[in-house]
Amino acid sequence: MAIVKLDLGEGRKSPESLRFGRCPGPETDVLADPEAGLPLGDSVVDEMDTGYALAHTADFVGAMEEVWRVCKPGALVHVRLPHATSVWAASRDPRHQRLYTIETFEYFDPRRRSERCPTRASYIIEESRLYLTARGGPERGRGLARGTVSRLFEAAANRSRGMQYRWERWLGHLVGFEEMYVLLSVVKERRPEPSAPPPKAARRPPVRAGPPLPPEADSPQAKAEGPGRRRRTRRQAAQERP
Repeated sequence: MAIVKLDLGEGRKSPESLRFGRCPGPETDVLADPEAGLPLGDSVVDEMDTGYALAHTADFVGAMEEVWRVCKPGALVHVRLPHATSVWAASRDPRHQRLYTIETFEYFDPRRRSERCPTRASYIIEESRLYLTARGGPERGRGLARGTVSRLFEAAANRSRGMQYRWERWLGHLVGFEEMYVLLSVVKERRPEPSAPPPKAARRPPVRAGPPLPPEADSPQAKAEGPGRRRRTRRQAAQERP
């Protein structure tokens, strides 16, 4: 079966993916909005790149539920969002609806989700990264943020998930991480594979009964019928044989 890759982003798309976008464009294949519903069936997508599309949704949880609906169990979802520690990055685009951290996606983890926050969408964070400079931000003033200092801060913050939590909660506002990347895997029950019907047993052709054999000479039936009957029966049997 072919791998189905879906792209909701706005930048350069992968040549083997299908792009769904809100606005028509040279690389947009289908006009669709995850908030309004994607024109796909349940559990059909193997991999999805949302780009910054989720940052522009008013109903973030609803969009995540729609992405979850169309993805197969175990499908990978790539997400890029402006990070909450950089007020500049989160506010420079008026389409950005709210502030996000990696911790935002713990809401969808079935192992940590609170019963007070119900949602049918379930994801597990497979990988996450904090970036000092956004991939698609303006070029001015990026010299320092792209150099050795940037790499040192990113290496320290991305050492482990625990370190990312500490930087997001206590230290990140001092430097301002502009972007975060999260790789999610979809958690849902797999559909049972349709079982093949059992093979039909080969039907044997019916066995045709041949003419009755004459009684043996020493059998009680032959003795009762006498020698004449025995000779006649044997002769008749020999004539009936093919």
